[in-house]
Amino acid sequence: MEKKYSDKELVEALQGSSEQAKNAINYIYHSQQWRGKAYGAIRKILPTLAYADDIFDESIMKLIDKIIEGAFKGDGSLQAYFIGICRFHCLQHLEKETKRKTRLQTVGSENQDNDTVISQMIKTESEEEVEKLIERLISKLPEKCIEVLRALFWNNQKRKEIAELLQINPQSVSNRRDRCLKKIRDIIKEDTKVMEVLKNRI
Repeated sequence: MEKKYSDKELVEALQGSSEQAKNAINYIYHSQQWRGKAYGAIRKILPTLAYADDIFDESIMKLIDKIIEGAFKGDGSLQAYFIGICRFHCLQHLEKETKRKTRLQTVGSENQDNDTVISQMIKTESEEEVEKLIERLISKLPEKCIEVLRALFWNNQKRKEIAELLQINPQSVSNRRDRCLKKIRDIIKEDTKVMEVLKNRI
């Protein structure tokens, strides 16, 4: 009969010996409950489940890293913490797809003349520099900030949708957004390179 783990036992196993960690990972990976809840969360964000297996696997690896780092404090259930990681990977996937489609549209028209194509390439290089700096800026933010800001400004989701995804109320989404935007302003003030490039864009 398959061993069932409590949150405390899972954390201890993942932080324990390689054999204990292996057994705990197998439990999470093959658990219908863990996989079912993760796929349910993924289905709410992505239009299809085509990438669900990859996101599930990546999220397990991230969960292990977080537990080893001691990032999981036990404020909520471990499974809810894992679902949050799955949602974050979904948002990352959407962001990558959006960038890919935007770049294809930028250079995709066969009817453009050479001058237009060159102009677009120059613009793309400039935008890529900005994107890198924005990613640098975002990387300094807490994970909760990243989730809300990407959902609001990258995916154009409404407060109510985000509240349902993150299992918080809409007012909490607004409060978190305001705190995160303040953090961004503070980071920009401290980072002269970001300030120089983004001062006319933000």
